[in-house]
Amino acid sequence: MRRISLSLILVLLMVSCYTEDQEVEYDYYNGQTMTFVPSLPPNVNSVDYYWDDTLIDTKTEMPFVLIYKIEGQTSGYHTLKYETHYFSSTGGSSYSSVKSKSISIRIK
Repeated sequence: MRRISLSLILVLLMVSCYTEDQEVEYDYYNGQTMTFVPSLPPNVNSVDYYWDDTLIDTKTEMPFVLIYKIEGQTSGYHTLKYETHYFSSTGGSSYSSVKSKSISIRIK
């Protein structure tokens, strides 16, 4: 009998609305791979991803997907935060801004 071993990949669609403060929580185990696909407006230039306030990746192209393998993490609650960076230059004026969203991750 042939055994095929696959890495568990969980895809979470994060429909984020920055005006709402919803608590979001997900459960994972060490060894699992998380795939985050944030739902973002079209004018985002880059997204920075943080695990417990440590920068783990920066994405500069849509769809800004994060693939992160959980390894060596302690059991309990951790925070995955993503910051979206905007820059626009229209009609002689320009602006930039940063917005962030945090997700609670529980490692079992």
